Amino acid sequence: MIKRVAIFGGSFNPPHKGHGKALSTLSNLDFIDEVWVVPSEDCHYKDLTPISLRISMLELWVSELEEAKVLKIKVKFWSHSNPQHYSITSNLINDLEIKYPNHKFYFSVGADQAVNIPNWLGVEPLLKREEFFLIMSRPGHTEHDLDFPHISIESKDGIEISSTRIKEQIINGETSIEGITPKVLDFIIKNGMYT
Repeated sequence: MIKRVAIFGGSFNPPHKGHGKALSTLSNLDFIDEVWVVPSEDCHYKDLTPISLRISMLELWVSELEEAKVLKIKVKFWSHSNPQHYSITSNLINDLEIKYPNHKFYFSVGADQAVNIPNWLGVEPLLKREEFFLIMSRPGHTEHDLDFPHISIESKDGIEISSTRIKEQIINGETSIEGITPKVLDFIIKNGMYT
């Protein structure tokens, strides 16, 4: 039997309630059996907190999500000798399909980023796939005319939260930050992150 898995990738620097709403939407799709939260190890266009700290935050964050209790959401991480190898989505998908031949993978992307997909390194083979990209609606962003096959996912309860804004609040010494879970905020403070 084929297991249908939605890959929910991102930097998760830090993970926040906006990510949680997207995860909830993905995990409630009838055609998805599991959602794998996959943090990017490296990103060519922004500085990231070390991957070990982001994985720890993700594990705390997922443990606080109600949807995780049904075991549909799992934190997954794959390392490579070249940290930039998996920053290329097609490399990740190719390796996953070799490792998990009985899985069908989908890749979720927010509507705000979808227009950039054709510019991703090595994405050409993925653009030809039917029913591969799951384009998630986001508040304030409309789905552009996309020139490749995709499935549009309506997220009615989206929250506009920015990891950048959360980091700014932490830098400013704020201790009550609405967009982040208490365990993750405590972890950030205890580890002196974003200061």
